[in-house]
Amino acid sequence: AARAGSVCCRDVAADVCPRMMSRMGSPTRRIISALLLLQSAAGFDGAIAAAPDGFLQAAFQPWTRNTTSRAWTGGDVGASCALTPTRTLWVFGDTLIGHWDGKRRVSEGAAMPHSSVGVWDLGAAPRDAMTWRWGPGNTSFFRPSWESSTEAFWAAVTVPRAIDGRVLVLGNRVLYTGEAGPMGFRTNESFIFTIDGAADRPDDPASWTLDYYPLPHTGNLSAGGFVDFARGALLVGPWLYLYGNVRTAATGGREVLSRIPWADLRVRNFSAQEYWTGAWRRGWSDDLPEALATLWSPQVAEMQPQWCDKTGSYVALTIPFGSTRVELRAAPAPEGPWSDPRKVYDIPPPQNDTTKFFCYATMQHDAASLPRDPSSPPPDLVFTYVCNGRTLADVFAEGAEASYTPQFVRLSFL
Repeated sequence: AARAGSVCCRDVAADVCPRMMSRMGSPTRRIISALLLLQSAAGFDGAIAAAPDGFLQAAFQPWTRNTTSRAWTGGDVGASCALTPTRTLWVFGDTLIGHWDGKRRVSEGAAMPHSSVGVWDLGAAPRDAMTWRWGPGNTSFFRPSWESSTEAFWAAVTVPRAIDGRVLVLGNRVLYTGEAGPMGFRTNESFIFTIDGAADRPDDPASWTLDYYPLPHTGNLSAGGFVDFARGALLVGPWLYLYGNVRTAATGGREVLSRIPWADLRVRNFSAQEYWTGAWRRGWSDDLPEALATLWSPQVAEMQPQWCDKTGSYVALTIPFGSTRVELRAAPAPEGPWSDPRKVYDIPPPQNDTTKFFCYATMQHDAASLPRDPSSPPPDLVFTYVCNGRTLADVFAEGAEASYTPQFVRLSFL
């Protein structure tokens, strides 16, 4: 039996299909063989093993040695972008700044800027590899002119590598409603922050140049509905694929997709943006919120799809809202068709207590942007997820240091 925090699963079809095929004629066998090849490409014809990665997790634990000065003690989401062969940028949403008393985060005097970054030195041991930065006076690292006590930019995902030396960080303009608890906000337009200089000067964030702009036709639309294209990003050839969600009265919440050539996005030429409706449609029209094709439903929070060489497919990992399982979908192309979800991992205790925690933000990370564990074979995929507390007290409780901190998991197709 699989222990909590790990799963090994097998597709029943891999066991029964050889017996079935031996009883079928040649044309049928050829059809079934083609289907199995597609299934194999999606990584579903063998076992899948997933387990926590303690080697990498050490990068997010140094703060537990800090009992005196204020430091980074947790951050939301956790997306990564390769800057150089030896430096990787990590981007976080809401961030906890404070200290540790040996048993728990200390809430007294803690601060929460809305974003921070970390630069991972791949040549250092993980526990000493990360240098964190946020804004002066415990403010946000990504601070648009309109940020206030009621509005902020929430960083969600990054493009996995710098493009022509530029880092792209996608997120949303968020309005705080004043309601108690972690769900007291409303998401509005999708925004892109750009970072220039990070690839040339990865260890000097103060010298980086930041800019930002909104993605058109996102947020709460005057024609009705809500559109967001800042939930995931893929760079494939000249195209930047933007995953997101749409909500309308007629269709509810769905995962959807857009794309734009990087050359056009660089000069903010959004007339070249295309939308997936079952075919690619160039240019916006007011019927698109309902016309956009559904990748899957319901939509999920932040996630980072990735190409997987082992399966020969794109892979998306998601956590259904309110659940304690990580699910895998696979597709031959960024737009799909995406397979049905398959559970590959169970969130371990204590974060699997849904009365105190909820988990999300399944972010895959490029293996080349992470250090190699010399004591074990390389996994096929590495991902992180975050578990937030239902209340701040749950995050600051004794034994809750794994909450509000990305948790590393290694996944292998056997």
